[in-house]
Amino acid sequence: SLETWEINYSAATWGTWTRLTDTLAIHKSTAAEISAIAAKALPTNADRLLIEDAADSNNKKSVLIGSVGAGVYVPKFITGLTLSNAADADHDITVAAGARSDSTNRYVLQTDGITKQLDASWAAGTDAGGLFTGSIAPSTWYHTFLIRKDSDGTVDAGFDTSLNAAHIPVGYTAYGYIGSVKTNASSKIIPFTQAGNIFSWNVQIKDLTEQALTTSPANFTVSVPLGIRCLLYGNLYCADLGAPSIFIYSPDMTIAPAQPQYTDSNFWAALAPILTNKSSQITIKASGNTTLNYLTCSGYMNTFL
Repeated sequence: SLETWEINYSAATWGTWTRLTDTLAIHKSTAAEISAIAAKALPTNADRLLIEDAADSNNKKSVLIGSVGAGVYVPKFITGLTLSNAADADHDITVAAGARSDSTNRYVLQTDGITKQLDASWAAGTDAGGLFTGSIAPSTWYHTFLIRKDSDGTVDAGFDTSLNAAHIPVGYTAYGYIGSVKTNASSKIIPFTQAGNIFSWNVQIKDLTEQALTTSPANFTVSVPLGIRCLLYGNLYCADLGAPSIFIYSPDMTIAPAQPQYTDSNFWAALAPILTNKSSQITIKASGNTTLNYLTCSGYMNTFL
């Protein structure tokens, strides 16, 4: 390798040769140079590595930590990232620390935790706006995403009514879905508790009230995320069922169950978990005309997580 030396010349006299050492350089044959550099405990997506680009005559280039593994298949996974109502429980959501693969299984999206505002237009950073497009609306499902900035790999979060993050902010491409929240008639986030892929409403939601049933199957909307097949958990009450029996099942079933699930009069019962369709619906019919006094949703399993 090349070395640099200097020699001092003063008063018509040459001095001695001195070898110059660049303490900031990394040398091929010098041991322990890297370990002597100040260490960083945990690299972030915005940090860079030095590489030789085999596709460009091994010229030196830098690469983002967040891009390491890009183009390599990352198995679908999610860990942490639990959603919860933030200090402004009506409008803000906190995403706990965690990581997940993006929707293309190309990147790992990681956060130490971040809080985003559903009632404000998206802006980068925690305690900042989170809505990708439009304004917060009543009785609307919003899907929550981690998103990756193209230029430096930093990870943020936000909300979209689109399940494929169609309105993701400019400069961001990769995204990963981490759950959904719903607003009530007053455009406030309905309180919930998440445990893994189970979401429980803090107060049961009454989805059907005094609903007339006939022998013809009908689909009814329940409080699970739009666009996702979920397992519905809930309860129902029928004050005077009488002779008719009630069948409740997934709309994906083309034929109703052979046996009714609910056959007594004046009863209250917990629903067996029912798989909804992507329109947030279940199917109900009866063996004769009757009235279902109410059906509540206590929560759901999100099969998209």
